[in-house]
Amino acid sequence: MRKATGDINKVIEAIDKMKGKELKMSINRGRNKIENYCGAIEEIYPSVFIFNVKASDKKFGSVAKLSCSYQDVLCGYIKFAR
Repeated sequence: MRKATGDINKVIEAIDKMKGKELKMSINRGRNKIENYCGAIEEIYPSVFIFNVKASDKKFGSVAKLSCSYQDVLCGYIKFAR
């Protein structure tokens, strides 16, 4: 079950402030599958943002960008660290 505790506008503002900075991102894919990436937030759109993965951290082939939603951050599926 999703736990939405907060305001989506605050999440969007916080991600906008992190744009361009080096970050570590953890994605909870469920069933104890947590993926960790290093990179930076590259682009921001109304309902999603693009996370550019560092070249040395590519675990999934030639794809270098991840599309993530603000809802996933709000619900706790995506977490950031510096």
